[in-house]
Order: sequence, then structure tokens, then C-alpha cells
Amino acid sequence: PLALRQGRFLRPQVSRCTRLGLGRGGLRSRLEAVFLPHVSTLVCALAIAASAAGQVRVVSYNVAQHNGDPTALAQVLAEASADDSRDFAIPVSVFVFQEVLETQVADLQKLLGPAYTMGTFTDQGDSSWGGAQAMFYDSTRVVEHTPSHDDLYTGAGRHTDRWRLDLVGYQDVNLWIYSAHLKASTGSANQEQRRVGAERIRDDIITLGEGAHVIVAGDMNIYTPSEPAYQWFIADGAGQVIDPLGNATWGSSASAIKHTQSPRATSGGGLVGGGMDDRFDFQFMSESLVDMTGLSLIDGHYRALCNDGAHYNISINDGDNTYFPGDVARGNALADAMHEASDHIPLIVDLQVPGILGLSLAPPAPRVLIAAEASATLVLSNDAQAVDPIAVAVMDVLIEAGGELTGTSQHMLMAMDPPVVEEFALDTSVAQQWTATITTSVDDEDPQQQDLAGVVLAHANASFSPTEDLDWYTHEVAFDAGTGMQSFVVPLFNHDYNALQSLLLIDAVADPGAPIIFAGQSTDTVGPIPALLMFQIDTDMAAVGMHAAQAPIDYSDEDVPGDLGNIAMLSLAVEILGDACPGDVAGGKGGGDGLGQRRCGRRHQWRWPGGGRGSAGGHFRVGSLPLRCRFAGLLRPYSLPIATFMAYAQERKIARHTVALEERADDEHAKRTGRCGLCRGGSRIHDACLGQDGHHGGL
Repeated sequence: PLALRQGRFLRPQVSRCTRLGLGRGGLRSRLEAVFLPHVSTLVCALAIAASAAGQVRVVSYNVAQHNGDPTALAQVLAEASADDSRDFAIPVSVFVFQEVLETQVADLQKLLGPAYTMGTFTDQGDSSWGGAQAMFYDSTRVVEHTPSHDDLYTGAGRHTDRWRLDLVGYQDVNLWIYSAHLKASTGSANQEQRRVGAERIRDDIITLGEGAHVIVAGDMNIYTPSEPAYQWFIADGAGQVIDPLGNATWGSSASAIKHTQSPRATSGGGLVGGGMDDRFDFQFMSESLVDMTGLSLIDGHYRALCNDGAHYNISINDGDNTYFPGDVARGNALADAMHEASDHIPLIVDLQVPGILGLSLAPPAPRVLIAAEASATLVLSNDAQAVDPIAVAVMDVLIEAGGELTGTSQHMLMAMDPPVVEEFALDTSVAQQWTATITTSVDDEDPQQQDLAGVVLAHANASFSPTEDLDWYTHEVAFDAGTGMQSFVVPLFNHDYNALQSLLLIDAVADPGAPIIFAGQSTDTVGPIPALLMFQIDTDMAAVGMHAAQAPIDYSDEDVPGDLGNIAMLSLAVEILGDACPGDVAGGKGGGDGLGQRRCGRRHQWRWPGGGRGSAGGHFRVGSLPLRCRFAGLLRPYSLPIATFMAYAQERKIARHTVALEERADDEHAKRTGRCGLCRGGSRIHDACLGQDGHHGGL
């Protein structure tokens, strides 16, 4: 099964595909009807995943030990989810808070409401040193892996918490979040304390392994990018984290958009003043979160909530706040709440989620006919849920067909785009067992291969002979008049049938017309065993003489792509016989053998139906297979039990398929009468009447 790293896997298609040409929703319903009967198990075999919940928003906020106004704090938290200043608004997936007293955790839960679940919380004396770290998450988007929680001592009586959050709807896609509150204040000693904290965090990041998705969030109390702690975080090497806003200085009004503290000019009520002139709050990110692939920061979606860049060194609500484009009133209301809620403002990041490859594979039908148009059809889409296409990683998908399938395609799949349909043609030029492969590669990851197989069939071939291709045939048979309802059978073969040939389907047998009746068939599907076509004639009702009719047979290939129809032409010649042939009575002039055989006294030719000829002084029907007397144009079938016939054949040295009756009836007749027994002419045996072996009636 295809299990692509970083969550780029196939998701089971519930609706599969939809109506072509009407956008994403329309395309799916139409394709569903086309592909539902043939959808490969590939879709469900490749991965099992819940529906992805969409992009991730992470908010980091120092709540200053709840010294601010709770109502204002509630308004700020609500606006963190409602913030649409950057393209779209989505509910916050993860809140991490600094300066949380153990006694205040329940208050935070009430402010956030039941939609949020509290992550693992620990307080190892941190409440005495400014407060602990707390994390709350929306369980529809992420879920905490509680065994991965850890506390890291980072100096000054403070601990940094680490949580692992797994993305809902993905396999093995997770986000590691650190929440830190490093030592405050200026001076080299405090800077070293912060550096020690940064070192311990980075050492822990290294243990997560290369490629881990990491956010180091919190109140770092870093004053300039030249500080040791900042440099320790961003230095090259294992465990490195990136500052999404770059490494340039931020201390002037030109960098006011980066500042997070303080939203108030004056201190009061336990909240620190000083105006918006410090960048103490950060969300550092691992390189894997800024590479624009998979789970990654959306470009331009790292910001300080309510900071419009126009309030350097003053209160955030001093004058109009233009944070929300075109809605100054909303910006002013949020700025007023921000001023009262805390002495920091929240940092918001929006992360794009990995794409989810929706792939429905309709392989060629397992059995197709030569020259049929057959192909493997793939429907590709990026099925990750999103409020905006930019919130889902674009998927670079390469599809390659091999074996008896041909073709290559490559697509950049964006979320919310209509599905892409690709077809790879199957070579059906010859009858063969075929194999093929479909190889899928996503974002240069290891390709995954699906094996396919089937058969290309030759067409069905109707024949009335078991050994030759005979589809135009006249079947001859004769019955005595007044012998009631008589039946006869015509076999229909599928000539040269084998595993690479289609079954033959008998679609219809034309009514030959009175007095001949089509009475049915043994089967309507012909493979290695022929179908027996049964006909009847009522000899009591039919006139003496020849009855000719046509009974063309419509047949077709089995119901698979490329099937064709055809006709096998069957003619019937049924003769109803009147008076008997002279001497054809046991003991009569022609003689009888006492075995129930009737024969003429004359030399008659006979043959099996469709077979070779022989000569005999009589004529037989063995079972339902008549030996045919052909004298004076007459067809004279007679019935003889098989056991009696075999005894007679042994006695008369009748070989299989060629009855060689060696009686010398004509010779004896000549001796007795002095006349030619064959032609009854003259008084001597005529040389012209002698058989090839020198006997009258001989072979």
C-alpha cells in the first residue's frame, strides 16, 4: 500500500468522482457512475484516513497572570479565531499561554469554552516565578500525544513545556510545540540565563530527529537579534530554528510591525506599560515548517494580532487602529480590548497542511476483446480540506504507466481545484495475458507501484464442425412419413476455443418455419463444449418430400469491451419419405440379415452426416445418427439398437467411420440368375458394374 511520508497518502474516496465539466462537485457525481463498477481496491488499500480538518492556526500569548480584564481577554481570544486580516479566518487550533498560575488554568478553560481541550499541565513551582505554561487545543484539528509531554528547566525558576500534537486526518504528521518564558531584564547575567534556556531547548529539539515540525513559542525577553539566546536558536546545525521575520534588528519605528509589548503606554493593575516598542514574543520554527512543503508556514501569515505597524512606542489604541483593512471600527474595538487584557499582544501563525492525494483508479476491464478501446483511468485531486487553496500544500504528482499500459503525466494539484482525469491506453492488438504497472510519485518521495493484470481475448468463432471453421452449413436428415414427431440435433462449436478466446453467446436462433420447429438449445454459452440445437418435425403432418429452411444463428462475444456480433448460417434439408425401396424387407428380394436391418437388393452409397462415403447393401441409424441410403436420390434412415449394430459390425468387419460390408449379395444374385445383380441387366456380369475389388457391391 502507498503510505506517503508527511501525510501525503491516498484517502478512501467516499463519493469517488462526480459530474464532468461542472467544477469540482459536478465532476465527482458523473465520474462516480462511470468508475464505480471498476474502481480498484487500490483506493482503500493505499491508506486509511479520516477527513482532514483543514489548516492549523497557532496562537502564543502571555496573559500576565490574569492581571488584565477577563472580559477584554475573552474578546481578544475570540478575535484570534475571527482574524481575517490575512486572507481568511479559521478557529485557532492551538493556544499556548505564558504566565499562567495553577489557580487560573480553570479560568482559561472557561474563557475558551468546551471546544478546547487542555493539554498536559505541570507547575513545578513556576507560579512563584511568574507562572507556568499552558496549552489548549481544538481536538477536531489536532490531538495531544500525552506520553511525549516534557518539562525542561530553562533557568530562573522557570520551565519550558513541550507537547506533541498529531494532525487529525493524517498519518504520522505531528507538530512539536515548546512554550517558554525566559529570564527577563537587561544585563549580561540575564542574557546568559536566556542563552542557557535556549541551549536546553535546542538540545531537546535535536532528540526529535531530523525533519521534525517544531515551534518554539513564548515570551523570550530577547531585546536584540545579537543576544546570545537569539543566536543560539538560529545558528546553523542540528536543532536550528528559524525566525520567520528574519534576523534584522527590530528596535526602531521601521520595525514597529514586529513589536508585541506593551500595548499600553502606562503601567497599572499589574500590567507593564511602555508602549509598543519591544519584540519579546516569538514563534521560532524548524526549517521543515518554513520550506513551503507539507505542514508549513503560509507566506505572510505570521503576525502580531492588532499590530498595524503605526503605534510605535505608544498604546495600541492611541488613535485609529487600521489592523483590519477597511474596518477601522473593528480595529479600534480590538485595540481597546488588547490594551486592557494583558501587557503583551498575541502572536498568530497560520500553517498550511499537507495535501491529501485523492486517487481513484479504474483499471481496464479484466477481459477485453482484440482491438477494443481499453485504458486505465485515474482521477486525481488534492482532497485536503481548506478555507483557501493557499492553506494546503500543492502536490507535485507524477504518474507513470508501464507494461502493456503506456503514458506518463505530471500535475501540480491544488486544494479546491476540480479533479484531474488521466487515461493510460492498453495495448489490445493481440490476444494475450497482459500485465501492467501504475507508479505514483508525490513531491519526489519514494514512488509507489500498483500492479495490474488481465487478458485480451480473440473473438468467438461459431462453427458447425469440431475440427474446421465451418459457419455456413446444410444439415440433411430424413424420416419416414407417419412416424410421429421426430427430433434431430445440430451441434454448434466455438471453433479453436481456448483461454485466450471469448465465450460464444447464442443470442437468437431464427425460426425455420413450418413444418420444421426449433425446439431449444442445450446452452446459450459456448466454450469448450458445443451447444446442441434441437429441431423437430411432425412426420404425420408434413408432406412427403424435401423440406428446406434456413435457421441463421445470431451470436456474439461475451459481454466485455470490444464485443462484436456475427451470424452463423444454418440450412436445414429434411426429407419425409413415402413408399419403401424395393426389396427393403427382411427376407425380401433384396434379402434381410435377421438383425432388424433393412436393405435394398441394390448397391447403395451411405455416409455419416457431413462425413465420408461408403458402400453397403443396406442402411442404418445408430442411435440418433443415421447412416444414409443414397439410391435414386432417396434418404432412407432406419433405426438399429447400438448393441446389435456393434455385433453386426464385428461380424461384417465394419471398421470405425467406414462400414465395409463384404457380403456378396450382388455376386450371389448373378450366380443364381445369370444376370448382373447390380444393374439387373443382361445375363452376365458387366465389367462396368464390378467394384474396385472385383466384386459386385464390393468397395
